[in-house]
Amino acid sequence: EFYLPKHMSKEINNLPRSVSGEGGFFLSLPLVILALFSIFFGFITKDIFIGLGSNFFIDNSLFIHPIHEIMIDTEFAVPTLFKLLPFIFTISFSLIALVLSEKYPNLVVHFKLSRLGYNLFGFFNQRFLVELFYNKYITNLVLDLGGQITKILDKGSIELLGPFGLEKVLIKWSKDIASLSTSIVTNYALFILVGFILYVFTFISLLEGGLDLNLSLFILLLSLTSSTSSSDSKEGKMIKKAVVSTKNKNIR
Repeated sequence: EFYLPKHMSKEINNLPRSVSGEGGFFLSLPLVILALFSIFFGFITKDIFIGLGSNFFIDNSLFIHPIHEIMIDTEFAVPTLFKLLPFIFTISFSLIALVLSEKYPNLVVHFKLSRLGYNLFGFFNQRFLVELFYNKYITNLVLDLGGQITKILDKGSIELLGPFGLEKVLIKWSKDIASLSTSIVTNYALFILVGFILYVFTFISLLEGGLDLNLSLFILLLSLTSSTSSSDSKEGKMIKKAVVSTKNKNIR
């Protein structure tokens, strides 16, 4: 309620900074449509805002028991001065704020910088400190929760199921395949033999019409044997490296 008269006074009293004009047809058309709808809608539904004596709710669409009826009390029991208090306060405080901000700006600045003015402006600026508690205990909690959900879902599971996860899986598989290169001829011979046996048994099973249980167990046993042999070769290489390093230390 204070910003509207403040901006009106600035527009009337201050010099224009630039030449302004009306917008084009496509900018004015929505405003005209909204103005027409607001006029006709207000005319049609004016009985809602009239109050006591209106025939809008005469069909008892909103039934109120006579014991709980307060329209008569609010219409006649409340003094007229109390009804006009919001209007009086709005006009008076708007005039006071305009006079102080236009005629005595230094006084307003000094009052804002004082301890009382700082606390008073903060109290009213944050809607009686309601926004302080709302932003601290509700808004920040919702933002943190949204950040965690975004981190876990958008940047977590969805990325792992997308190109990022495919890249990680392919890199892991390539490292596992590269780790099979142990420079040991017996391991290479074992891999060739296992691959040849798997190829032969798969070809035979396809000719017979399906995989047998014994055949699948045999293939699983061969794969486990090849994996254990590769791990044994890795352990052997690590042991050899450890032995060589200890020998070098002893020589030194």
